[in-house]
This record gives sequence, C-alpha cells and structure tokens, in this order.
Amino acid sequence: MSGTIIHPTAIVSPEAEIGVGVNIDAYVIVERDVLIGDDCHVEAHAQILPGTRIGRASQIGRGAIIGGDPQSLTFDRRMRTFVEIGAENIIREHATIHRATVDAGSTRLGDRNFLMAASHIGHDATVGDDNVIANSVLLAGHVDLGNHTYLGGASVFHQFLRIGDHCMVQGNGRFSKDIPHFTTAIGFNQLAGINSVGMRRAGFTLAERQEVKHLYHLLFVANRNVRLGVDMARRERAWGEHSKRLVEFCLAMTKRGICSHQRAAKRGLDSTVADSVE
Repeated sequence: MSGTIIHPTAIVSPEAEIGVGVNIDAYVIVERDVLIGDDCHVEAHAQILPGTRIGRASQIGRGAIIGGDPQSLTFDRRMRTFVEIGAENIIREHATIHRATVDAGSTRLGDRNFLMAASHIGHDATVGDDNVIANSVLLAGHVDLGNHTYLGGASVFHQFLRIGDHCMVQGNGRFSKDIPHFTTAIGFNQLAGINSVGMRRAGFTLAERQEVKHLYHLLFVANRNVRLGVDMARRERAWGEHSKRLVEFCLAMTKRGICSHQRAAKRGLDSTVADSVE
C-alpha cells in the first residue's frame, strides 16, 4: 500500500484489498471482501461494504454508501453478491449503489461516470461509460443504462427498463418505458425528438444526425405503433451504423414498451425545436 494514506479514525478491515496511492479520509468504513483500486479517494464518512470492487482513480464522496444490501424483500443475505465499479468514476456525496440480488451476480458501473449527490443505482442495474447522473436521480433494480447519456436531476426510472446511448433526459421526469438511443425524453414516458446537440458534441456528422432524425420521424412520429415504424424503416433504405442501432433497440422491445413521441400540440412547442439539427 505504498503511498496510501488512511486517516487514523477510519476503520479498514484487514480483509480488504487497498491499492497504491489510495486516500481514505476520516470516519470511513471499509469492510471485508472489498477491493479499492490504485489512486482512489474515499471521502469522510463513506461506507464501502462487502462485495464492492472499485476501479482505479475513482472518487467516492462524503457519506456515500457503496455495496449495501439490495432493497428486495426476497433477498437472502447469505448470498455473495457484488458491486463492480470501473475506473475514473466520480461518485458524489450520499450516493448509494446496491449489490445484486442473484448469487454471484453484480450491479455494474462502467468507466468515467459522474454520479451527483444523493443519486441511487439499484440492485442488478448496469450502467455503461461516460454518463452523467444528476442529483437525486433514482435508477431502480435491473435498469440498463447505456453510454454518454445525461439523466436530469430527480428523474426516476422503473425497474427493468432500458435507457440508450447519447440520450438527454429531462429533470423530474418519470419513466416506466424504454428510452431509445439518441433521443430526448421528457415528462412521463414521452420523447421530444433527437438529442442533436449531444450527438454533435460527441462527433456525429451532420449527415448522421439528419439520418437519425429522419429515422426517428418514421419510428415515432409517422406511426403510433413502433413495430409498424420499424417495418416502414426497414423497407425504405439501408441505414447507416448509428441508425441501425436505433432500429435494433426498437426490435429488442421488452414488455416495458418504448416511450412515445409527445405531439407538439400537447407540449406547447414548435415541433422543430426539440429535434432540430444544427
């Protein structure tokens, strides 16, 4: 543990594995069967509980609790389950991430995610890379979140739903249906167009954004039934790589269903505002 600094008030189990260059601040609790990678910083009063694996150069904020029991009435505490966190994540104060409910299973968080204060990742959830999860966002159990997506503050997500890549989700939104790749989601289970600004910032070309916008129209605007929209899209043309992924997301629809496009008349917006392409 060369270069590691552990505050004298911290309680660190001798059965925990602590990497090189780790800082563990005052009153932290690190229990047995924990692995903390090199160059991590665990801030005051955080608790790292059994079954937690934290990748290198991650920050765990004050009062965060990582690896707590899942909030499931059927969970058997005798099972050995895990939280697996990748590298370079920032997990801010009072965030919580719960272990999986299936024996030897894991709740997973990828690399370079930013979880803001009081956010929650439920049991068995899977979070990809480079996401921003704002204050008080709640992901229920078994949620599957992709990559490069922004979840606005206090938005809440029902168990077992999917959230795609490069999405933008409005704060205070409530979702019990899947949110497809590249979309903007608002209110209660509503889509408001494509996330063209996020796509541009991520390096999507104008032609790629225009194609995704056109596909969005076929899938969610021209047809009120997504499966009919998929059939229409597949007949129309051979789509590019990103558009194909959006079609595949819709083809893999679960019993949750997919959020629907909110008509401009309902949301009081010009229909070109939310999904315009610069």
